Amino acid sequence: MNHPPLTLITADPVLADHWRTAAAGYTVHVGNELDEAGPLVLVDLAMPGLPGLADPRWHAWTAMRLVIMASSLPSDLENLHALQAGARGYGHAYAPNEFWTQVLDVVSKGGAWIGPLVMQRLIQTLTRNDMHEAHDWQSKVTEREAEVARLVARGASNKEIARELDITERTVKAHLTILFSKLHVADRLQLALRVKGMH
Repeated sequence: MNHPPLTLITADPVLADHWRTAAAGYTVHVGNELDEAGPLVLVDLAMPGLPGLADPRWHAWTAMRLVIMASSLPSDLENLHALQAGARGYGHAYAPNEFWTQVLDVVSKGGAWIGPLVMQRLIQTLTRNDMHEAHDWQSKVTEREAEVARLVARGASNKEIARELDITERTVKAHLTILFSKLHVADRLQLALRVKGMH
């Protein structure tokens, strides 16, 4: 797999080593200037000298490169501000390697990685309108898969879906994998939009 060069913006050598391990297969450079970063960037928001997320400079930086932001004290509010600043991903700076490997993979392919709670709120906000459910997708899925898809479109979490349908969370995940494949969608948000006739 050909990955774009990755720039790590951090002053913390331990964090840089942690991210390097997660970024096996990437050409990695550690820097301290976003203006000099390459096409894919992982930014430590604790880096001294970085502007606040409301600063308009972030939009200039994120317009020219794929920026992922990391925080040692992540919060849903900061996640939202990071996305508003143009970030393509956000997570706990010291999250396990598997997490960062997955985030880098998604973002380097042009996708976005947002936290589950923010995703849930986004789906709920988008689906509060009066749009009627689209029906073309239903012919491609089983009745149980359709139930799972409708609950996702209402913003339900895997745990809530499992409880509602009296199945395990593992079964919910299996249904979601099948739904994504059958309906040619990449994530929960696209699935919700498809169910609502907006995708």
